[in-house]
Amino acid sequence: MFAATPRRLVAWVTGALMLISFARTSVLFLESMAAVRDERDADIELLEICKSGAARGSTKMRGACLQAQADRASPLVLKAIVRAVATAWREFSDAVSTPYGMLTVVLFLLSSLVMPIIPWIRMIGRTMLHPEDEEHSDDNDMESDRHVIVLAGSNGAHSNRGGLRKRVSRMFNDKNMHAETARLRHIEMPASW
Repeated sequence: MFAATPRRLVAWVTGALMLISFARTSVLFLESMAAVRDERDADIELLEICKSGAARGSTKMRGACLQAQADRASPLVLKAIVRAVATAWREFSDAVSTPYGMLTVVLFLLSSLVMPIIPWIRMIGRTMLHPEDEEHSDDNDMESDRHVIVLAGSNGAHSNRGGLRKRVSRMFNDKNMHAETARLRHIEMPASW
């Protein structure tokens, strides 16, 4: 089977978390679609009462009628998306309201925003603090004791593999070559040749 390397383990955990997030998002969206559809079905009676003109003098009734008509006019999918996002935000804010949740958000921000930028900050800081080192860096590289050896030719076992595209094209070319030679063998030469 497969060896459990840390990289593979992180990939599996990340994939599982992505699948869970996708499932949760899908469930929120579908729940919102059902809730909006139910609300619209419930508002049908209210809209019929509004059309009949009952309680025209009441500002509350007019407000309810206008709200029901506005809800009916908005697109179902967009309203469901807005409701799903609002629910997700409410769940997020509830989870972050604890100290552990806030610590998780801070760690997320550090790992996703700050950590990738640290090497850039170091490089810029070194350049800003010691600009004279940058001017002579080429000279120092030439005078160092390090040597680079470049070997021309094959790279051992990896030279014949190539990428997937090369292997597939090689496979098709080999099949076409075999088919072409087989076709040429079956061609009969005319007697006049």
